[in-house]
Amino acid sequence: MEFQQSLVEYLEHAHKGEFFSGSLDKVRQRTPLPKPLGLQEIHSIITENIIHSDYKDPIQTMTIPPLPLCNKVHGDQIISEPCPDCNSLNEWWRNFESTVDDLIVRSNTYTCRHKTDSTKKKKKKEKNAVAHKAEVKGCLNDNGVCMARFSRDIYPESKVDKEDGYIFIKKLEPWINTFTPSLTYLLRCQKHL
Repeated sequence: MEFQQSLVEYLEHAHKGEFFSGSLDKVRQRTPLPKPLGLQEIHSIITENIIHSDYKDPIQTMTIPPLPLCNKVHGDQIISEPCPDCNSLNEWWRNFESTVDDLIVRSNTYTCRHKTDSTKKKKKKEKNAVAHKAEVKGCLNDNGVCMARFSRDIYPESKVDKEDGYIFIKKLEPWINTFTPSLTYLLRCQKHL
């Protein structure tokens, strides 16, 4: 039982199925997502850039290495002034979490789409092969079922099936895959739409 508990704790720390700072909707509200560069949207893009003028796209920036741990012994002492080293490290962790949330909302959230009509595809293919390739293939079949198996099951806490040993890891967001925060932070990947 102790091994099982240790294994579940390891897996919970190795990957996540939710955001650090709230639900998908809350993270989307805080994150300025890129917009298509059509002529009609130039004004909204400029306005958004002014509103988020201090925002730095994590895909366009380098990682900030972690700070060393604080070597000061704090113990049970009541400290009148906050430790600058601890404050800097805490700030680094807040930046790490917000950066990972930003990257996940950009690259790891899923939205179901309907498949396009095959006759329209043929006409578009004949008309413009490039436009046809740029078209997004939908995931919903004729019955409205997502072929990518979204939305995913949610588990408010991790549990182990006693019959077969299958581990259900805590997952609070149905529209994202599980991910490893440290790899997301280091690689800064974004899917191409």
